[in-house]
Amino acid sequence: MIMNAVKEHAMASAVNEIVAYRSPPHKLLRFFIRSRDGWKNKCRQRKTALKRMTNRADALRRSREHWKVLAQQRERELEELRCELDVQKTSRWPGN
Repeated sequence: MIMNAVKEHAMASAVNEIVAYRSPPHKLLRFFIRSRDGWKNKCRQRKTALKRMTNRADALRRSREHWKVLAQQRERELEELRCELDVQKTSRWPGN
């Protein structure tokens, strides 16, 4: 019952809006359809662009994390090799 009243009210207000326009309904219909299609297309394009940017940001974050871990590993290896070199130097020439 309430839903029917809401639908009737919506239909009545829609009819009142169309009656309020001076242009013929067939021109209004074409204009509104074109307008609706335009904002839907615009929304789709922006949604796609947002998705693309989000994916790119995630990929860059993962890549950066990967290279950061790799750099830390190399830094540890380098430190170990330096320590090993120091040990070898001191064992060869005890007087230094």
